[in-house]
Amino acid sequence: MMVYIIVFVSLPVLVFQSGDGLFRSAILRLLLLFCTIGLVVGAAIYLDKRPLQEYGLELDCRWMSNLLAGFVIGGAIPTVAVLLGVVGGWITVGGTGYSLTASYLRDVGLAIVIIMSIAVVEELVFRGYVLTNALEGLDLRGVSTTTTIVGAWSVSGLLFAFVHPAPTLVAGLHFLSSGLLLGLAYLVSGQLGLPIGSTPGSTSSLGTSFR
Repeated sequence: MMVYIIVFVSLPVLVFQSGDGLFRSAILRLLLLFCTIGLVVGAAIYLDKRPLQEYGLELDCRWMSNLLAGFVIGGAIPTVAVLLGVVGGWITVGGTGYSLTASYLRDVGLAIVIIMSIAVVEELVFRGYVLTNALEGLDLRGVSTTTTIVGAWSVSGLLFAFVHPAPTLVAGLHFLSSGLLLGLAYLVSGQLGLPIGSTPGSTSSLGTSFR
């Protein structure tokens, strides 16, 4: 985790300190994704001595179906939130419009790269690695299975909230609840497909990005 945090903090300082903001963010997110995959592979081989599949990466038809289900859930969360806001009067829509230009399509593509990179990185780290190891580390003699699961789930959720900047209490509670919900998705499914698909919707309103 310390190495991951160092890489996360260092990349924006060392690489592409100026230029197109959206393109820079996409490149940085891809670099973080590749670094995170390398760290997880290294940890699996040299620290945990376990196959990568045990981090929720058993890629099969069930994994893909969980991913698709996650996309549906992740899309429904912000959609329902906005609709409730419009109906309740908390959100007003002044107007919409766009031009289907090459620049617009490029920006949409870069946004998708950023969102999916965030989803894969965060789920690999906080659910695949942290939650998996917490479940194993808290499986102590005299501790019930339920206590072990709740403890590991809480550790993952709290760590997820801790590493995300929260300028307000509401923001902090948002990230904590998101971390717990995504952890629950991993515990229920046993795979990262469901939380990866759900991540964009669960954290979209307050998600972080390199600047």
